[in-house]
Amino acid sequence: MQLSRPAWSRLYEVDPEQDPEGEGELPLCPDEAFAAVPNTLVVDEGCSIDGRLVTDRPILVLGDARGTIESTSTVRVAESGSVQGDIRARSVVIVGAVVGHVSGRREVQLCATGKLHGDVVTSSFELERGAFFEGHTRMLRPQDTGWRTVSLIDDKEVEEDDSI
Repeated sequence: MQLSRPAWSRLYEVDPEQDPEGEGELPLCPDEAFAAVPNTLVVDEGCSIDGRLVTDRPILVLGDARGTIESTSTVRVAESGSVQGDIRARSVVIVGAVVGHVSGRREVQLCATGKLHGDVVTSSFELERGAFFEGHTRMLRPQDTGWRTVSLIDDKEVEEDDSI
């Protein structure tokens, strides 16, 4: 999969109506509030990572990531963020852009400004009006406590059982 920068990259701009004085200080947005959570790993705007990221901490992607992201906590892709690769976490919130498969053991939320090209495996999937989603979903039973992912191999579903 090739990531198309102009269509997928997003920039956060200050709205003059929200900041009439031009001071550049806005109220805490959800991404800033999420970043303020202790031990949050932040991939900042202007930064990019390439490879496999595995942690038990919450992750906030404000920049660009290529590769696999795995967390036993929450992964949030901000509006300015983009991920080209698979995401596996307890909870996944997509406000920006993701090209890859997403597995959220507890939930996956695709916000109104979010774009997702890939399959979703989760027990709870929230798709807000205005969001873009191209892929398939596989719903897990909420009482399923094990980590199950589904891989599409030659158009056949192969269930894998493992844990982070």
